[in-house]
Amino acid sequence: MDPATAAGFAASILTFIDFSWKLVKGSYEIYHRPTGASKSDAQLSTVLEDLDDLARGLKAEVKESPHREPLEKLAEECTNVGEELSSILDGLKRKEGNKVWRSLEAKWKSMRKEQEVACLEDRLGSLRMQLLLRLVSLIGDEQSSLTSQVKDVKEKGLLLSPGTLERLEDAHRSSHQVWKDLKEQVSSHRLENSAAALDTQAALATLITKLSELPRNVALEDSVLKRLWFPAMYAREDNIADAEDGTFGWILKENRVGEPEGASEEELKEESEEAEQLDQVRKSFISWLQSDDDDCGQVYHISGKAGSGKSTLMRFLCNHDRLKYHLRAWAGDTELIFASFFFWSSGDKEERTLEGLYRRLLYEILKQCPQLIQTAFPSQCAQLDQPFRVAELKAATNALLEAADLLDHRFCFFIDGLDEFETDQNTDHQDLAMVLRKWASSPNVKICVSSRPYVEFQQTFRLRMCLHDLTKGDVRRFVQSNMKKEPNYRKLEDGHLDPDIVEDIVERAEGVFLWVRLVTRSIVDGIRHRLSPEMLRKRLDKLPRGLEALFDQLFDDIDPTDKETANKMLLLAVHYNPVNHVPNALIYSWIEELSNPEFPFSSPIASYSDEEITTRHETVRCQLRSLTRGLLEMRPNQGSHGDLYFKFRVDFFHRTVRDYLSEPHRQLAMERQVDSRFAIGNASRRLRFAEFKFLRTRQRYFKRGPDLSPMIRCFTSAFSGDGYDGSSSSSALVDDYEAVLSHHLKTPFSYPGESEPNPCSIHWTLWTGIRGTPSYNPPLDFSYIYFLAYWGRVEDVLRRVRETPSPISNRNQMTSLLSSAAVGCNFRLVGQILHLGASPGEPLVVIREGHNEDTIPMWIAFLVRMIEYMLISWENDMYAWTSRRIDLFRTLEVLLKAGAGSKHLYFILGLGSYVGGKDVSASEPMGISLEDLVLYISPPNSAQVLELIHREKYGSWLSRGMKWAAETLVPSDTKDFEFEFNGRPVRRLHTLDNEGKDLKVLAVFLDGQTFKARFRIRLW
Repeated sequence: MDPATAAGFAASILTFIDFSWKLVKGSYEIYHRPTGASKSDAQLSTVLEDLDDLARGLKAEVKESPHREPLEKLAEECTNVGEELSSILDGLKRKEGNKVWRSLEAKWKSMRKEQEVACLEDRLGSLRMQLLLRLVSLIGDEQSSLTSQVKDVKEKGLLLSPGTLERLEDAHRSSHQVWKDLKEQVSSHRLENSAAALDTQAALATLITKLSELPRNVALEDSVLKRLWFPAMYAREDNIADAEDGTFGWILKENRVGEPEGASEEELKEESEEAEQLDQVRKSFISWLQSDDDDCGQVYHISGKAGSGKSTLMRFLCNHDRLKYHLRAWAGDTELIFASFFFWSSGDKEERTLEGLYRRLLYEILKQCPQLIQTAFPSQCAQLDQPFRVAELKAATNALLEAADLLDHRFCFFIDGLDEFETDQNTDHQDLAMVLRKWASSPNVKICVSSRPYVEFQQTFRLRMCLHDLTKGDVRRFVQSNMKKEPNYRKLEDGHLDPDIVEDIVERAEGVFLWVRLVTRSIVDGIRHRLSPEMLRKRLDKLPRGLEALFDQLFDDIDPTDKETANKMLLLAVHYNPVNHVPNALIYSWIEELSNPEFPFSSPIASYSDEEITTRHETVRCQLRSLTRGLLEMRPNQGSHGDLYFKFRVDFFHRTVRDYLSEPHRQLAMERQVDSRFAIGNASRRLRFAEFKFLRTRQRYFKRGPDLSPMIRCFTSAFSGDGYDGSSSSSALVDDYEAVLSHHLKTPFSYPGESEPNPCSIHWTLWTGIRGTPSYNPPLDFSYIYFLAYWGRVEDVLRRVRETPSPISNRNQMTSLLSSAAVGCNFRLVGQILHLGASPGEPLVVIREGHNEDTIPMWIAFLVRMIEYMLISWENDMYAWTSRRIDLFRTLEVLLKAGAGSKHLYFILGLGSYVGGKDVSASEPMGISLEDLVLYISPPNSAQVLELIHREKYGSWLSRGMKWAAETLVPSDTKDFEFEFNGRPVRRLHTLDNEGKDLKVLAVFLDGQTFKARFRIRLW
């Protein structure tokens, strides 16, 4: 029984008791001024009908609840009282007629002396006391639940809109007040206070309304927002520098951009021209923000050279109240919804792709207006456990924008860094530009974008500003401000600082703020070291124009004795970045220790104190500034979980630095200047291991969830990063990881202030969720051997099976090991495990919805994951044969060779849970055979796979004929299916050309059996 139902049930009982109590006590007046028999009859009928209605209302749809049985007993007793009371009233009417009812109150008072009525009075008093006690308990329970929910929102970060949180807190306050009032009534025995009873009923009614609205809203909002959220959602925006010293303030000024004071006539003329240009751009931009005129265009393009400050400007605009002020003039009486996204080519997958754009825009829209969830995902409410596919995210975004007019909303999006969007064979920069232009074709949508001046964007968006032509004043202001911040500047100024030095920087910058930052940093450093004005002039003149030439200069100026360490730092940054493992800053503090080949293996497992970590952070910060000339810098780590050990990471100063260092010839030059024993792959793995070995353990790190702890990331990155440099971790290192993990598991937590005892269990279990996405429930103890099987560590797995049979002590565990290897697409290990006696037909334990266990053949589980992977990959590129896709079909081949059944094997497919407004349950089931699927997809080993399928289907004597048929790509069977799914005939598919992107696997049909696809498989 949910809280609202329980409270409502209790309230109906209380209403009945209070009504009966008033009647019995003589305080219920049948009428105030009787004027005849007909009215008396009517009032009598009303009393009896009211009592009967209230008695019938003493029922509720009850479910499991600790309050269910007591409330049902109270309701039953009240029903009995109601029957007796009705009998008395009805008897009076038959006996005395209308005459008596004209003075019913007096008659009733005389009857109160009778034993029967006195007994009813006592029973009603007892029932009311019992009910109030039950309500105190019930409301107290709900108050605790609401307290916990509010605490979770504030401390654990439940993803709710501000409005929902406010309603949750309001319900919490109301429940507390009702609880206090009820306790007071019980303690004071105020059973005859009708005013108090009425107040209690009114408060209960209000609380029930609030409770009935909350559970669904909270669950739905939290679920949808969590499914949209990704950890790096705000990482790029948070790492963009603030606009300094008033730069970019001109763009939102109310009045004309001002002219500087104390300038010469010539300077005033030049400044006036700049101000005029800025003023025109400012007016154009503000007009676009406020305008409803289609001629202005609904996409505004901020174009600029690399390093010109586009991202800084976009962040400045997104966080400026004045921007919303101008947009509200455009929105008028409709509700304005503002959302932003910052593409980042160095970030996680979501930061570089349309998927991330959809996720953040939807997240921000629905957090502001949770009532739009039904519009965005009309069929998702009953499918809260399913992850969103890109097709669903796209459809949801389009649904909101298309319905904007009907919804009485207006949307404004600011999207930064279009040039950092990761293109593929399906979507390039031109496609992205067209998507945005289509969105903005609605009069209810405005979009501001920024990018480098790529031709795709220049041709698509006609309304723009060229930022690098507009920042002279900002550059001047930035340089002057930074120079004046240096304490030695005043002394230098008194010594006749060259007045042209600032203007020279402004002119040479050509609008590239990044160049200005680096040059200003060099000049300020000279001021700090009290260089003379002449020496500062020489320093400036020595610095070349253009970023690439400036980078060359910075490298050439590194002291030869420091160059080796600097190159190691830069090589590590380049090495980590392509696989998105931005390194912990502490890793850089161990670079010099790599000269000892025993580091970190021989080092004791000892956690660092806060003081040690802070000292190492300061050392790294100073070395990055001096040795890499600031091209690498420390930045806050968004996923640190408040742990100082993981607080900072090291990243490139700017994207252009990464591009510069990633040039193959520059990497080769750096590698030649370091010790020949320094191999970047080996160094990286040793440093990662040191990070894992010296971390501080805490209880929360031994649990798993969607927001992975830094300890899990630290551990898994050592394996997921293998192979990127053509090598992999040695078996000795794999054993070392196991030993350190065991140590962390068995010793007390080392995190400062962690007082909880170590439970000696670590719940890092990973399951493939519905449609192949990760799931973390149910939490089970971590299995290292399953983990190694998933990551394809063939020799390490086999050695553990041979040396310690206990990890694989029965066939169920062997089947689970086979499943981990197969889902990980490790066909070589799959073959070895099959050789040890495993079988693809063995039952595998899987988890269905509601955490219910089930068993299905391991072969079926693999097939479901295989087709899910292929369908999801459609959203990227179906025909790009990556190594993982190739290995997937090699694994299929190995399992078929081992006797996996395929004679009558079909995949049953249906439309996605939200595609064009259609629900899966209403879509027509479709099917494709394994043979047709292989023919259609045509993997590199299709001939071998088809021969194995045909050998079982037709017999080995037809193998050659079937091989010829496979090579000609002619389906061997064109008949319709003769089976049904969910009572509906299955339509046959031979290709997936038209519907592939929108399909999801519903089941697998094998030899007359149907296996539904909604389950989770344990990976490790």
